Amino acid sequence: MSSLVIQLADAVVTQINAGEYSEGLPTFTAERALTPVFEPKDLDDCHVSVVPRSHAMPLSDRTYVQNEITVDVAVQMKIASSPETEAPLLMQLTEEIALELRKASLADMSAATWMGGEISPSYSYEHLRDFRTFTSVLTLTYRVFTE
Repeated sequence: MSSLVIQLADAVVTQINAGEYSEGLPTFTAERALTPVFEPKDLDDCHVSVVPRSHAMPLSDRTYVQNEITVDVAVQMKIASSPETEAPLLMQLTEEIALELRKASLADMSAATWMGGEISPSYSYEHLRDFRTFTSVLTLTYRVFTE
């Protein structure tokens, strides 16, 4: 059996891939990544990576452990034409992924409860300037009770 953090990351991947996104947005298949390092040449297509980030275990009671698990969802793609045209579409995709995860419980891990999310940065100016690559990171926190 894999760790709770990996289970949650995999459930997030499944939910993202099951989501429906607006027409005109780049297509992708989300994947869990433990080492999400890509060269710009590897990002001709849109990459959505789910990366386990942290696992807090505050005391809940004597029977259950309250697990607060954080994962990052990175949206990355090399900009082929104009950043002014492509970056807003990728920002919209990041926002739609966040909405998909907020509105539905994780099918593969129904015990997980969405606690919140943050898109930071909305996009990396440095990646766009230096590598002509869009990078945005959505950080999600879920709560899972275990015995």
